[in-house]
Parts: sequence; C-alpha cells; structure tokens
Amino acid sequence: MLLVFALLPFLALAPAGAGALTAHAAASTRPAECAAISASQTVWLTARAPDLGSYCASLARADTKMEREPKAALTAAEAAEARVPGRAAPQVAMARARLRLDNPESSVEAFREALARDRHSLDAPLAMHDLATALRRAKQPGEALQVYRRLLPIASLLPNETDQVRVLTEAAHCAMAEEGAKSKPHLDEAIGYLRQALEAARGPSRTDALLSLALALDRAGADRLVLLALSLESIPPSEAARFYRHYLESLPAEHPFAVAAKQRAERVERAEPPIAPGRAPRRAPPR
Repeated sequence: MLLVFALLPFLALAPAGAGALTAHAAASTRPAECAAISASQTVWLTARAPDLGSYCASLARADTKMEREPKAALTAAEAAEARVPGRAAPQVAMARARLRLDNPESSVEAFREALARDRHSLDAPLAMHDLATALRRAKQPGEALQVYRRLLPIASLLPNETDQVRVLTEAAHCAMAEEGAKSKPHLDEAIGYLRQALEAARGPSRTDALLSLALALDRAGADRLVLLALSLESIPPSEAARFYRHYLESLPAEHPFAVAAKQRAERVERAEPPIAPGRAPRRAPPR
C-alpha cells in the first residue's frame, strides 16, 4: 500500500507524451546532473561536488553493464551512491540491476526510494518499464498496471518494436491478473492492448499475443472455436500448431472443445487444408 502512495506523484506528473524529446534522450536513463555541461559549469560543479565526475563515471559503467553483467552494474551503482549520496539516479540503477538479478521485491524498494528522492527519476521509458516489470514480478499487478498506463503513450520511444509489443502484452496481462479485475472494463482494456500488439507483432511475439488474446476473449465470453478460426488464418502452420497445443494444455481432457481442438491441431501439423465447419472432407472418386 505504501508503494501506491509513493507512486501517486509520479503517476500524476510523469509526462503523458514525448513532446519535443528525441527518442534517444527520452529513453535514456542518464541523470540530468551528468548531462554535457560547459567548461565554466564544470569548474563550478567541481568545486561544489568534487566527486561528481567519478559518480557519473560509475553510473555510466552501471548502464553499460546492465544487461550482460548485472552484478557489476549493481556494484557500480552502489559506488555512485557512496560517492554522491542522496541522489535518485544510483537508486534507479540499483533497482534495474536487482530486477535483472531476479530480486523484484528489492528492486521495487529501490525504485520507491528513487521516487522519494526525485518524483521525475523514472520519467525515462526504460526505467518506467523496469518499474512496471518489477511490480508485476513482485505480484503487484494493480500498481504495475498504473505504471503501464503511463508508459504506453510513450512506448514508441523504447529501443525497438519488440519492446513496444512486449509492453502492450504485459499491460494486458496485468489488466487480467489484477485482483478484483474480473469486471468487463478491465477485460476490454486487456483486449484493446492485445489487438494493438497483434497488429505490430512479428515472429514469436505474434504467437504470444494470439495466446493472450485467446485467453482474454475467452474470459470475456467469446466463442473459443470462432476465435481460433479467425486468429489462425494469417499465421504459418507451425505457429498455428503451437497455438493449438498451448490451447489444448489449458483445457481439461473432458472439455467439450478439446476433441475438436485436438483434431484441428493434428490437421495443422500435417499441413492439411482446413475443413469448413459442417462440411465433410471430399473423397477421391472411385477408379
């Protein structure tokens, strides 16, 4: 609950659009105090904060090591905190590193501390996405969904289209998983996100979006077989077979749809043309 209150200023004041920022600048997690400055400012800042140079170097190292060496990134972030205590940026870097070290609860704590120090410390899309991911993995889908709602309007600033599709899919999962979110408005929100993801997705991410959309529509009362028939029209047989198998795994063996889905899965795996509902397969004429 404390995290909800910590997030309120951030959610209220975080930018809802990219504005005049470039994609690179907006997506960057580099703090303002480490931005390029003039020589005169350097002298002034050096006198006021002599450790600022090493602080910024440690943050840069943390950012460089973040994806491949998160332990080294965490060590560098802790070094930055030790050199210039009280700033938000080291906490953001620590939070991102702990998330990659599979410690989402500790990551959420560091993100909360960063927000307490600077309400704008998570305005960058990369940091915002990591906060949403940490909350989701810490089993706090309600708070995560609030962050995703702020992130989605600026998701185009993320590094690539795969990240943008992932954000849409994850937001949909939170909308469906939030405790008490069985009402239709949350399902409609999830379905809307997944339709957008499906339009933009390519490769494996498209299959993931299809599976998620199937689940969302099923919970909203959509007919499963109609959904399958429509969804699978535009994807390769191999992906369709994978989709059917995942779908079968979610059904009990005695489910009334299981037999038909199994038949369709086997037909797709054999790369046979689909049989129209209610129409028997055409037999070869006798010789």
